[in-house]
Amino acid sequence: MATYRLCYKKGKVGYSKSHAAYIQREDGYQSKEEDLVYTESGNMNFNGEKINAEKFWEYADTYERVNSVAYRELELNIPNEFNHEQAKELIDNFVKKELGEKYPYTYAIHESKNEENEKNLHCHLMFSERELDGIDRDLSQYFKRANSKNPEKGGAKKNREWQEKSRLLDLRKSWEIETNNLLEKNGFEDRVDCRTLKEIRQDLLESGMFDKAETYNRLPINVAGKILYKVGHGIELNEAEKEQYDKYIETVNRKKELERIYEERENKKTERKNLENEIEKLEKENSRERAINICSKGEYFKLKKQYSDISKKIKKYPENKILKSEQDRLSKVINNIEEKSIKSNKYINILSNLETKRVASLETLKTQYSEKFNDEYLTKEEKKYKEKYQDYDLINLKIKLETLSNENVTEKAVNILSNYEYNFKLVETFEIQDNKKELEKKYNEATLFDPKQAKDFKLDLSFVEKKLENKQNEIINLIDAIDEKKLNNFIEQIEKNNEVEKTIIAKIIEEKSSSRNEIDLMKDKIILLEKFSKLEKLYNKELRNNDKNRKKIFSVSSELASVESLLNSEYKSINIKDDIAQNNLKAIQNQIIKNEKRILVAENVIDKTKAILSAHSKKHNLSGIEIIAIGNLSKGEYWKNYKEIKRITSEIKNDEKTLSNMGIVSFGKGVLKKDIDLKKKKLEELEKTEYKIVNTYKQDKNFSLEVNKVSSHYNNILKTYQKIIVAAKIDNDINYKVKSNIERTGKQISTYKKTPSKNRHKGVTIEGSSGLKSNVKNIFDDTEIRSTVGIHLEKDKENGWEI
Repeated sequence: MATYRLCYKKGKVGYSKSHAAYIQREDGYQSKEEDLVYTESGNMNFNGEKINAEKFWEYADTYERVNSVAYRELELNIPNEFNHEQAKELIDNFVKKELGEKYPYTYAIHESKNEENEKNLHCHLMFSERELDGIDRDLSQYFKRANSKNPEKGGAKKNREWQEKSRLLDLRKSWEIETNNLLEKNGFEDRVDCRTLKEIRQDLLESGMFDKAETYNRLPINVAGKILYKVGHGIELNEAEKEQYDKYIETVNRKKELERIYEERENKKTERKNLENEIEKLEKENSRERAINICSKGEYFKLKKQYSDISKKIKKYPENKILKSEQDRLSKVINNIEEKSIKSNKYINILSNLETKRVASLETLKTQYSEKFNDEYLTKEEKKYKEKYQDYDLINLKIKLETLSNENVTEKAVNILSNYEYNFKLVETFEIQDNKKELEKKYNEATLFDPKQAKDFKLDLSFVEKKLENKQNEIINLIDAIDEKKLNNFIEQIEKNNEVEKTIIAKIIEEKSSSRNEIDLMKDKIILLEKFSKLEKLYNKELRNNDKNRKKIFSVSSELASVESLLNSEYKSINIKDDIAQNNLKAIQNQIIKNEKRILVAENVIDKTKAILSAHSKKHNLSGIEIIAIGNLSKGEYWKNYKEIKRITSEIKNDEKTLSNMGIVSFGKGVLKKDIDLKKKKLEELEKTEYKIVNTYKQDKNFSLEVNKVSSHYNNILKTYQKIIVAAKIDNDINYKVKSNIERTGKQISTYKKTPSKNRHKGVTIEGSSGLKSNVKNIFDDTEIRSTVGIHLEKDKENGWEI
């Protein structure tokens, strides 16, 4: 396995020659078992003379300044997958890229082996920081201090980039790239990574590769080469070296153990996957077709292959008549073989044997799977659903299971294929049916007390019945418009998916229900009641929206029906006690009070708006709306004058009252009389002004337009607040139902409106589109439909209104 290691070091003056000898295994550093693979030095030409490595590094120790850096070194791990030639190619590529012809260097490739005979291929690369600048110098001058003014008089300048962290990071990335390029070139799958173990692990965790990430949950392996050399040659280590070596062995063993565990897990995954593939292959195996093929001595599969090839060509050339003719011919031949085969006893016997073997093999493999992995075998679909629902809470799982158990697959298929238009038309028809019931009630009352009005209701009823019939026909036409074959295939697919989905959900529910107590069940019921309340309010809100979301109406309706079903069956007898009940009853009561306040406010606004709409000014023989229109056209002049009239009228009334209470001889009586007369004259002038304003703007060309605008404005206010009352009363109807269900155990709960999802039992009894069509009228039978809440907005009020 390729591993990454790049260790960057610096060597002081006095150690260059001995270190070069050590890495090249010279001058007493030769091992008994030679581990030197290859050594090379380069860029050591001075004044036309090629200098050997020993002399170069000896001069470095002699002529570099005391305590300065004489060389830099890189210790590089070479992938053990490489042979010696590939290892040399890798080092040569790296040296050429990073040192080029600018820096003198010496490298040595070593290959050592540990006690377990595992090889350790690595390289020591040492080089001078002094950059060759093309000036001929003696070797001794090369190591002297550089002269920036007269470069030829000084030594080669040291490149300070080698001291920067950024340069080290560049080297690490460069070594990763060169190593991976050569691994890829030679067909190896492994790659190396220059990032820290922590960074690699974090990246793997974020990618969901948890097992692989665990192999990096360790310290990096790092030890000085000299320590390994000493150990390999039986040289005793000092205390510090021994501590380093022990730590090194510990990290190596940790790495091996983590990789062993990972490999075991991966092998188990592979074994599991292979067994799953075998089971999946057997599940898909078609014993019927295999039996027909055996009866036809292989001709059946051969023809099916030809048919498949022709079909692919037809997709490419749809207008080719020859291809279509050949496709028809093959189809007939295949059908003839099928019909002929399935009638024979031979086919029946072969099919029975094949299916028996297939089922037995399947059971054996599934048992083997369960025993080996201590887990039940799941198909891809089952795994998908398990992953989807595993984190669902228990209540949502039960709602989903209830929805799947109760839904009619034919209706669901028609809804999806019609973009939920089918369900929406049912909802519209229920609205018409509600209207019909209201008219029937009014008609029955009118026949007793007002025969004339009864005729009008009868006419309205015939219109609604025709509308209902048309809507039902629309639904039937919608079903007819769907391709029968496509519908049946879709129904089959939904049924298959539903069965798998229900099985998985039921198992998860069983697991999650094992340790539940009475308090948990009470809390579950509260959650269901809250859901019931929210869903029914949402359903009614969606129906009131102008821009109706058909899919949302369908999904909310289905979920609402499932919640209602659970409350009336599994949770019906659950008694909610103590604080749980009281806290929720308090919250519901607060909602009821809030809605009642909304109703009062809305009724107040409606009363005032109706007063304005029905008001009439006797003085000007104009409606209240017309007076408001004049006020608007006059830009407030009318209202300013009107307020002044009211003010003076009030003052005159008060003054006259004061005057009547004065004695025959009272101080100030004459003054008050005079003041009243003045105010009356002022009032006459204001009223003349009012008549003038009214007459002027009555004749304005924009008067009719402004009247319509004002009328529309107040009618919109009326409609808005009537809707607020309807919504608030419906909300409270739901709140009272939920409250009653908490207070009285076993009480049935039901939605305010009839919904398609909860009335299917009346209609669909035969599967398929024909069954759906034949039962459409049965869905809208004359059985009881919940009557709407009576909303009476009209109130007896006097219309003698003056602005």
